Amino acid sequence: MKRSLRHRPPASYLVLAIIISFVLARAGWQVLGPELPTDQPQETQATETGGLVPGPCEVVRVVDGDTLILTQPSLAESNGARPQRNKQAAERYRVRLLGVDTPETVKEGTDVQEWGPEATEFTRQFVRGGKVRVELDKRRVDRFGRSLAYVYVGDEMLNVELVRAGLARIAHYPGDSTAMLRLLREAEAEAKAARRGIWSRGAPVGAANGKSKR
Repeated sequence: MKRSLRHRPPASYLVLAIIISFVLARAGWQVLGPELPTDQPQETQATETGGLVPGPCEVVRVVDGDTLILTQPSLAESNGARPQRNKQAAERYRVRLLGVDTPETVKEGTDVQEWGPEATEFTRQFVRGGKVRVELDKRRVDRFGRSLAYVYVGDEMLNVELVRAGLARIAHYPGDSTAMLRLLREAEAEAKAARRGIWSRGAPVGAANGKSKR
């Protein structure tokens, strides 16, 4: 009987082959992995918005003229259907009004500025019913991690009414709604003409246009 010329591979070769196959499989999964999840855009959007979505909110407290603490029912998935509001849980958000900037009252290291307390009281009275509605823009979160929103009570928008009362300046950023900017400019023109609030003695007091505050 002739001896077979084929030799069985050493066990070490088999182990090495298994390891190489495992490594290649891992590498292939890592390359394809980011394209597989179908809900990735939703997760990204939630991160960019800080979780706040358009709709009704309740007022926890007013921080100053342009910043509020709001709660909103959390969203939960139900059997793969559209997200449903979970009435048993409510998320809390620090919300900064889009497009406006009121004089400082609570910023650390900064004195209370003229018309700041009036702006805070205006906002407090505006939302005194405790129920508001928020609408969002392209910018959803500022550099301090606050949610950005237009805040409504009924058909009236707090952002615009603060400017109309002469208690806020316009703080428009590239990409913000131009339609909202027109509303704010109309309100500012009215406040200037009537010399209300920060416009009552010429140059306004408060943060410069386009700069977000803490």
